[in-house]
Amino acid sequence: MIVVRTNNGRSLQLQLNPPLRLRLRPEPNASTLPGDITRRIFSFLTARSEDWLAADSSCSSWNAAALPLWKGSRSGVVCSFAASRRVGIKWKKLEGFLDRKLRFSLCGPVTDDDLQMLKEAVQPWVLPFGLVASLKVHDGELNRGPHQGMYFGSRLLSAREMSQLFRTWQQLRQSNQTEMVRLPLFSPSGARQVAIELSIDHNDAQHGKVI
Repeated sequence: MIVVRTNNGRSLQLQLNPPLRLRLRPEPNASTLPGDITRRIFSFLTARSEDWLAADSSCSSWNAAALPLWKGSRSGVVCSFAASRRVGIKWKKLEGFLDRKLRFSLCGPVTDDDLQMLKEAVQPWVLPFGLVASLKVHDGELNRGPHQGMYFGSRLLSAREMSQLFRTWQQLRQSNQTEMVRLPLFSPSGARQVAIELSIDHNDAQHGKVI
C-alpha cells in the first residue's frame, strides 16, 4: 500500500496488486533518442549479438535507432542465428538416432581459435552459416580407428582437420580464386569423399551444397 497526495491536497491510499505495469503517455519513440543515448543503452549488451537482435526487433522505433550501430552486419547476424537454431534442432534429432558409442565419440563445440583458423584457411571463400553453426555444436568426431565413423565408416572432421586437408587440396588443385571450391567434411573412405561447396558470396546458389 502506498499513500499519494493529489493536486488539491487530499491523501489517498492505493493498494497495488501484481502484475504492476507502468505506461508513459505519450509512449517514448526510440528513434527520437539522441545517438549517444542509444549507443549507451546498447553498450550493456554484447555487440552484434543475439541480444542486440532481440532488442532491435522489439519494435520498429528500436530497429530504426539501432540500425546505424550494426554497420551493415545485421543481415549476416540474422542468418547466423537462424542457422544456429535450425542446425541445433537437427543435431538433437540426429543424436537420438545414433548409438551410444557414436554419440560419445562426438567432440564438443569448436574453439574460437580453430574456427578462425578455418576461416583464414578458406579465404577468400566464406564458410556457410550452417557449417559454422554445426561446428559450434560438435567440432568433429574422435578418431576411434579406421571405418569407425558415423557416416558409412567416414569420420566427421574437426575444423582443424578441415583446414589442413583443404590446404592440401588447394596445393594440388591450384584453384583460381573466382571458382567454386570444396571443403572436406568427412574423412576419406574408399572412393567416397563428402565435401561442401564454398563460394566467395553467401548468395551464390551453390554455396553450402553438400556433395
